[in-house]
Amino acid sequence: MTLTKRLIIVSLFLFIGGRASLGEEGLLINADSVSYEKEKNLVEASGNVVATYKDLRVDAEHLIYNTKDRTVFADRGFILEIPEERFKGQKLEYNIDTKRGTAEEVRLEFRNIFISGKKVILSTEEVIMTDASFSSCDLLRPHYHISASSITLYPQIGWIVAYMGFFWIDRFPVLPVPTYIYDLGPRGDRRNIAPVPEIGKNDVDGWYGIERLAWHRSSNMYGRLNFIVTEKKGGGAGIDGNYIMDEQNEFYFRAGALEKDGSFGGLTYTYSFGPRLKLSEEELKIYDIFNLPRRRLYEFEIDLSSRERINYERVTFLPDLTLRLTKANLFNEDFVAKGEVGYGYVQEESTEAKRYRSRIKLNFTQGIDLKRYGILTLGVSPDYKWYESSEIWQMITGDIDLKKKWSPIFETSVGYMHYLMYEGTTPFAFEAYYFRPDDEFRERASFKMGESSFSISAAHYMPGWYPKDVDYTLKLAQHCYDIILTYRGMRQEFSIGTSLISR
Repeated sequence: MTLTKRLIIVSLFLFIGGRASLGEEGLLINADSVSYEKEKNLVEASGNVVATYKDLRVDAEHLIYNTKDRTVFADRGFILEIPEERFKGQKLEYNIDTKRGTAEEVRLEFRNIFISGKKVILSTEEVIMTDASFSSCDLLRPHYHISASSITLYPQIGWIVAYMGFFWIDRFPVLPVPTYIYDLGPRGDRRNIAPVPEIGKNDVDGWYGIERLAWHRSSNMYGRLNFIVTEKKGGGAGIDGNYIMDEQNEFYFRAGALEKDGSFGGLTYTYSFGPRLKLSEEELKIYDIFNLPRRRLYEFEIDLSSRERINYERVTFLPDLTLRLTKANLFNEDFVAKGEVGYGYVQEESTEAKRYRSRIKLNFTQGIDLKRYGILTLGVSPDYKWYESSEIWQMITGDIDLKKKWSPIFETSVGYMHYLMYEGTTPFAFEAYYFRPDDEFRERASFKMGESSFSISAAHYMPGWYPKDVDYTLKLAQHCYDIILTYRGMRQEFSIGTSLISR
């Protein structure tokens, strides 16, 4: 039986053959020529073939459909479209029920990312390609791409993981990349550090370069290998990683060494409990950027640390315990309370200070929408620390900030911080880093030019108007990557990095 220019409803064939019940949704095939062999349970279509089933569509020149095992075969080129994924290749075998299959010579488009591979294994959980490459650049000759022996796409979490490959700029291989994770996040707008060194300068290290290479065992266990060369501290290497046991238990571990600084490392365990937080759109973006589990009202944290660097000081916690209130709305949605209490043993290398330390820190803010004048935020922050030998360091600060978006390209904010109470001091240099018990006036302005932006942030000690910080950040947006330059004027810190981005 041959039908020309006619729609074939495969479930009708199944019904006639006694293999389907009434009302079953079937594959719809439209083609120049369609034939059905009932004995072999095969439908063959040729010429401008379009096959659809629920949210699936296959375009091909030649297609065979097995009505018994519900598998589609295409061997003269095909386009397979499923939600968020578009495959274009030479050969396809795909089961429309299990949503699993194989393909050859494929180019996949997924959230403005382009992945190519010779052999492909498809499923809803992952897409595995061998002899593959990917890029967020849609040009025929992309600005960059990463080639790899295999690339795995995890569509549900938005991860692309490349194994044993090279990072290419134009047509030139620049760096070997053992593993690289490109994290799109749920919105497909996440920036990823390019696998090229970050270059910077500060007073402690001098000039430095850091190369970060991702490692990946599963979507719940991943991290980075870090290689560093510094002008003053010599060379070194390190590893860090996250292990997300479940949505309430998470581990963060790190270890490393520098030639002139010795070894360092730590382990942090976080247990989240209580009701889940309702996050704003801006907060959701932050959590997506860092791939964090959705937070709960309370967190308990144990931090074990040996000679890790905090504010350029080598600090050890044995351990440091923290109970944290992450965010609570009091009285109304705009009145927010945060806080933490902690206790632990702290050692600092440069000062040789060793103390048991207790602490309480709270923060209360009230947001007020002043309409055309912007958003006004009032805040008060009590901060208490107690050390051995009756040492105490406590303060209460009051803050007022006004943020105004003048246009889609220009935004400003100004703020003032006043010490309502101040008493004592800290024995640790890392806590006193860049600290001065004077009022502060803060100002910030940012300009957006298309996808590029420039911002300047400053803080001044009052009443003398002595500058505390003057920071500049410039983002130069290119077609498929961003160059980010940061300079902290008062601290003479400079860094330049590159992010890969899908637009």
